[in-house]
Amino acid sequence: MDAPDLLASDILAGFAKTPREIPCVYFYDAAGSEIYGEITRLPEYYPPRAETAILRAHAAEIATICGPGEWVELGAGSATRTRHLLSAVVECGWDLQFRATDASPAMLGTCVDALRQEYPGARIEGLVGDYFATLAALPPRADRSLVFLGGTIGNMTDAQAAELASAAARAVLPGGHFLVGFDRRPHAGKTVATIEQAYNDAAGVTARFNLNLLTRLNRELGADFDLARWRHEAPYNTESSRIEMNLVSQTRQQITIPAVGRTYEFAEGEQIRTEISRRFEAEPLAAMLEPFTLEKAWTDGAGLFGMALLGR
Repeated sequence: MDAPDLLASDILAGFAKTPREIPCVYFYDAAGSEIYGEITRLPEYYPPRAETAILRAHAAEIATICGPGEWVELGAGSATRTRHLLSAVVECGWDLQFRATDASPAMLGTCVDALRQEYPGARIEGLVGDYFATLAALPPRADRSLVFLGGTIGNMTDAQAAELASAAARAVLPGGHFLVGFDRRPHAGKTVATIEQAYNDAAGVTARFNLNLLTRLNRELGADFDLARWRHEAPYNTESSRIEMNLVSQTRQQITIPAVGRTYEFAEGEQIRTEISRRFEAEPLAAMLEPFTLEKAWTDGAGLFGMALLGR
């Protein structure tokens, strides 16, 4: 199935749900990826800075616990933060073996080329595909450490996370590790407002990122969304410990999507769910990712973000 057909199929399935959904993977067309780069530099958007602080402070300890072997990053992107781990491995005096995986061939190629220049003599490889396809392609190893950064685990349901853990366990034999970055739940030093502001920035960049999904459906599926009739919304659901990012219809309207052969009615105030972003603490997260077990966890100095090292 080619990309437009897959998008059409996913929209047909997503719009059959209540609330209707657009899978968050479709945020990242060329325009969406550029806007997301802006988001990572926003003062309100703390996760990248907090995760970087953890890796900067603890990469050497993480590398020492994991030991020599192969490192594999799921959804590597540019592998900016992962460089702290790779440099720590080199400083330990071990041969650097790193495999970056990503669904975007262009992004992956740029990442691998840059890393080969930065770490001459290292074995740097790329593997194109989604998380499950790339994990399935890896021959099992006991000296492998998987890396899953960015709090991306928060975009998954319990069932999806359990499926990922099962796939990871087939690629990582006993003795290996799974390093997972996660955004923390509210606590005394981290308010709900801090989380909500990260997804509702004053400059409206995240709103543009969300609405770009409708631009993509118009361009690729021939849909007739009028962006002026939709607004971005991202409240924190305290009961579910998650941000729920939505596009909200500002009026009663009909939307036709020729590529799926359907016309949809939307009531005023009706939502399209575009992303969930869950918050965790280390122990419940580890319990969700069996058969891996928690070995150690770290947070940044402000306690905003966390990182769990799970053993197999």
